Amino acid sequence: LAIAGLNQQVATLDSSAARDTDWSAVVARVEPSVLTVETADDLGSAWVVRSSSNGSDLVTNYHVVASAWASGVATVQVRHGDTTLSGVISRVDSGDDLAVVHVSAQLAPLRVTQTRPRLGTSVMAVGSPLGLAGSVSLGIVSGYRSLAGADYLQFSAPISPGNSGGPVIDSSGTVVAVAS
Repeated sequence: LAIAGLNQQVATLDSSAARDTDWSAVVARVEPSVLTVETADDLGSAWVVRSSSNGSDLVTNYHVVASAWASGVATVQVRHGDTTLSGVISRVDSGDDLAVVHVSAQLAPLRVTQTRPRLGTSVMAVGSPLGLAGSVSLGIVSGYRSLAGADYLQFSAPISPGNSGGPVIDSSGTVVAVAS
């Protein structure tokens, strides 16, 4: 009887372990789609939202490119691994703190969620905190906030300057928010 109980506990633990997320596999899938954006004054992260034979569109925070945009400079440097690409700021939304940067390279886009993740859902911030590309941190969705007409997802993963503009992803590698 005791052995049967232990076997059931082992089966339950095995089942639970199979459901746990392999975050290193998620990082391996999304990391090629996360880049670093640099202007003369600022540095942040970006991720590929759309790609075609004409190149790729990257999402970042407006505040990452704001000084360049305000001074009339529409070009930025985009680091992708050991490669530096020239990017053009093609669209800005200062109210929602978002910008789109276009690069000529065709890069793999990330999927974007169509629904809000539930509170307590595990998420990962991917980006370049302090310029350290390819950094990740884990946390959970801890709340939703509306401030000045904009909606925000609050999460507990640690981020630093340079993470701004990078994706916050769920366990399937889908973008659920933009770190700011």
